[in-house]
Amino acid sequence: MSKLRKSVRPAAAAPEASPPGADATAVSATTAQPPADGAGAAIPPHPAAAHATGVVAQSVPKGACPNCGVIIWFTDKMPLSMTSCSVCGMSFMVPGMLDDFLLIERIGVGEMGEIFRARDETLGREVAIKVVRAARADEESLRERLRREAQAAAKICHPRVAQVHKLGFSNGHPYLVMELVQGENLDVRLRREGRIPERVALRAAEDVTVGLQALHKEGLTHGDIKPSNILMDREGAAKLVDFGLSGMSRRDGSGAILGTPHYIAPESLRGAPDNSQTDIYSLGATLYHLMCGRTPFEGATPAEVVRARLLKPPDPIGKHAPHLSAGAQRIVMRMLERDPAARYPDSVAATADIRLVLKELDGEVQAPVGPAPAAVQVCAPPAPQPQPAPSPSRLRRTAGYVILSVIAVTEVALLLNGVRERAVSRHG
Repeated sequence: MSKLRKSVRPAAAAPEASPPGADATAVSATTAQPPADGAGAAIPPHPAAAHATGVVAQSVPKGACPNCGVIIWFTDKMPLSMTSCSVCGMSFMVPGMLDDFLLIERIGVGEMGEIFRARDETLGREVAIKVVRAARADEESLRERLRREAQAAAKICHPRVAQVHKLGFSNGHPYLVMELVQGENLDVRLRREGRIPERVALRAAEDVTVGLQALHKEGLTHGDIKPSNILMDREGAAKLVDFGLSGMSRRDGSGAILGTPHYIAPESLRGAPDNSQTDIYSLGATLYHLMCGRTPFEGATPAEVVRARLLKPPDPIGKHAPHLSAGAQRIVMRMLERDPAARYPDSVAATADIRLVLKELDGEVQAPVGPAPAAVQVCAPPAPQPQPAPSPSRLRRTAGYVILSVIAVTEVALLLNGVRERAVSRHG
């Protein structure tokens, strides 16, 4: 893949493969004879240049093999199709021009569209271009909404979200120009390792929720959170890529859902628009897959996945990954609540809970054991309890005891008085 990331070089940067009819000892080329009027001649679009996404890529006369650098003519090649180098045998994509951008390499393919590594020929920088399989945006109201959302997204400059540069239209179909982020996406790592370690997944989720805060603050949603749209850099920080606009729907022109809906919130499947709560649900489904090694809902077809999503809750993640901490399980299952009101109220609250669990895992705070202790309250002394009324017999016994006690006290007092009187008469 590192070799594929080399830019297409100018004609003078490398030797050319010999055109047909050259010396027999030279390496033969599989491309057509270059145009008679020179290498710089303009070439009309290839008849089949209209791509499956609806955009039209213009042909380029020639380019360099990304591996060995030999110049290859593309006069008989369809832009964005695959070809191979006649010298080293490497397969690569035939480049094509999309407005001011040279599409160099296809770096992402899905039911919703494709993502290309491209070079901005005006500014001389590499970018990522998302070309969407969507209905034509012929209505000016839709185009205007897309422009407003792209302008709002372009104002967001955050380290955890890929920068949006431009919204364009080709053959009536929208495409989005974004920052090209270097790194490995979590889908690639998940396929390689089977599961992502708990701390790694939670730290990625922390970065994602911080990025979502920036989007949600502006009233925007990402709309397509999944493992392949989270890139990890060399320092282990995560970044959200492949930003989606509401006009770039996950449904085609007939209303059918594009792709396998493993990460889509149930309310979105029912046709509700994306919002901050659908982003949180998608992150929960992504975390479930990363830490568990399987998606929350399984099915042989997209329809079966949708049916399971709408009819039942997901299995508790602890059923398939009992090694996870209670805190991590709580976070994932709360994000996956079917009722949006039962999820985190916003991405700020989700970030706070993720950070708390990470501190628990790192031993900075003690994780709660068992049920949460009841709150300690300072209470007033208990009021004296009223005693039951005594029965009549008990009253008579009590009165008798009192009379006897009075008689006894009186007798003792008389006895003591008589003793004192006799003592006085003896000394008188």
